[in-house]
Formats: sequence, C-alpha cells, structure tokens
Amino acid sequence: MNEDADLVLDAARALRGELLDLADGPDAEERATLDRELAALLAAAAGGTEVEQDLLDLMGRHPAIHAWTIGFLTHGQPADASTHHDRDLLGGDAPPSRGEPVRAPKFLCPQGDTVWYRRSVGQPVPKCRTHGEELQPTGAEAG
Repeated sequence: MNEDADLVLDAARALRGELLDLADGPDAEERATLDRELAALLAAAAGGTEVEQDLLDLMGRHPAIHAWTIGFLTHGQPADASTHHDRDLLGGDAPPSRGEPVRAPKFLCPQGDTVWYRRSVGQPVPKCRTHGEELQPTGAEAG
C-alpha cells in the first residue's frame, strides 16, 4: 500500500471519530449511514481490498465532510487539531516563521477502524462506536 492510500484510510478512520462534532455536517441519519459505510469500507481494506477511491467518493458527498477531508489530507490530521510553535505564549501571533506544527495526540481503536485526535488535555478519550473499546494512544502518547 502506498503513502497516499494510507493517508486516505487514516482520513476515513479519523472521520469516524469526528462525525458527531462536525459543524454544518449531515443530519443524524446521514451521519449514521456514513459511519456504517465507512466502517464497511475500512473492514474491506483490512481484508486486502483496495477501497481508497470508494472512500474518497464517500467523503466527497457532503460539502462539510468534503472540506474536512481536504483539510485532513493537507495536514495529515484534522486541520483544527494542530497549532504552530510560532504562537506567542501571551495569545498573540508571533512574526511569520517556519514554526513546526504541534500535532494533536492520536488515539486508535485496537481493531484499527477509528482514529480520534485529542485537542486538549481535558477531553475524555471516547470509546470506539463499532467495538465499544477504549481508544488507545499511538506514537509518543503510548509510551
């Protein structure tokens, strides 16, 4: 699998964790349908089927989700989940620089079909809606 395919799969996993919080997103029934379709395609991908184009088509159906997906594919995580080192500690912007993005901690369903990004330390880590299991920290957060 190539890096672009991995990014699309990660976007779909993350979207599952973000669906309920998307402003201007689809209504509750559409969200539930979208979540089921994402879960089915991610399960097919886990079985070796190439589903990246199907995922992109699915994530492009609704304008708010399409915009969210473009942000994810651009930043490698939800666009609102990163900040930059060039922010002033007092709340103002520092002069433009080449500040490195600070990535939000990433949590993954042990079954691999949902990813969620913690935006603040106070946010409780949700459970996977498919499996009911606690999402687990990945990367530096894990250890």
